[in-house]
Amino acid sequence: MLFGKIGIIFKTNCSRFFCPSKKNAIKLIQGILKGNASLKAIAKGCIDKRAPSSFARFLHESVWEPFELNRARLLYFQKLKQLRAVKQGIISIDDYISEKSGENIKSAGWHYSHSKHRTILGQNVVVLQYWDDKKDYPINYGVYMNKKCCEKEGRSFKTRLEIASELINDAHSCGISGQTVVMDSWYVSKKFIDELTGLGYHWVGRLKSNRICYENGVRLNLRELGKLIPDNLWRKARLPYPSSEKKDDGNLQYICCRSVELSGLGKIKVVFVKKSLDAPIKLFLGSDRFDLTGSDLLCIYAHRWRIETFFRDCKQNLNLSGYMGRSYIGFEKFLYLVFTAYCFIKYLSLIGHWGRNALKRCLTFGEALDNYHQLCLECFVCVIYDVSFEIGNKSELLSYFRKKFYTRSNEKLSHFNDHVFYDLKSDILAYVG
Repeated sequence: MLFGKIGIIFKTNCSRFFCPSKKNAIKLIQGILKGNASLKAIAKGCIDKRAPSSFARFLHESVWEPFELNRARLLYFQKLKQLRAVKQGIISIDDYISEKSGENIKSAGWHYSHSKHRTILGQNVVVLQYWDDKKDYPINYGVYMNKKCCEKEGRSFKTRLEIASELINDAHSCGISGQTVVMDSWYVSKKFIDELTGLGYHWVGRLKSNRICYENGVRLNLRELGKLIPDNLWRKARLPYPSSEKKDDGNLQYICCRSVELSGLGKIKVVFVKKSLDAPIKLFLGSDRFDLTGSDLLCIYAHRWRIETFFRDCKQNLNLSGYMGRSYIGFEKFLYLVFTAYCFIKYLSLIGHWGRNALKRCLTFGEALDNYHQLCLECFVCVIYDVSFEIGNKSELLSYFRKKFYTRSNEKLSHFNDHVFYDLKSDILAYVG
């Protein structure tokens, strides 16, 4: 059945502590797939009776380690042909902030938001994501807290770079190695680049215009160096991504590549990008890939946007920013469940599950999620149809479902071998209405 495939994330090698709580975990994942982040809303959506406090205890008190499970998930993915990471893939590093209003949320702190250009109260999470031309999925994550919050909660303080370093080491130990890591200027530091190089990764990252470099022994910044490049060294290149604002000649930009001795990083390849010969330079990219052209490096860096669309999909469809639990460990566990739910839908798409069930091909994550909800309803209708053939009397049929959903019986019923049918009441009413 459809829901049996969710077992890929609960292999026996995950954790011996997790097995007794598997049903709660799958109920939460099914609630997250419905876009619910409130434990009360998830419990209310369950057809069988379930108290919100049981979910709260599962997240805040239950003895299971989300990062241990996440590591087991990655190890298992490397055994699957559909999900195995390849060396031509790209690993993106970025962080996001979920704005909050309650100061009692222990995982929240004050962080500067570059989109809002002000300091906001929110949860800041550093994420590693894998992408290639066939698949994408989150690798790992780490919650960042500022030094003041760490001291208040008695936790050791780690910078975003230290968190990113731990995440890339975890990914390497799980067999995800040899890829090109793309990042914005925040993560391009000597210590982190040395870490990547030592693990065998290549890198492409954005550089700030004030980074110091040396040209013929002269100390200057990248913007000053770009102004010294003569016009005949600039080459036209097409944008590596579609743009609604630029058409025809607007799809062209000018790039120039140079080997530069950058302070702290040594000799690297730098790509300068600008809209026209008279325009100022708008982008500086650095990389250790001397074997690639400037257009190739620009195309690789453009794929960093995939992690932004991942954040958008999780926020819009899985309510990534909606969790309001106060405990730190509860938030870490919730993030694991959200990323697992995302991987579950991606896995169903990769194995062609929609096509085998005569559903439309999905171009977006939202369309794949719609297919999943449609299959949930169809599975439930099929079970009712099958049971009705065995039990012809209406009263007995109702007693059969009541015994499954509304009593605490340990008896196993043949038609219910998966943790299924979350929040189907509204779907069934819409279907028969």
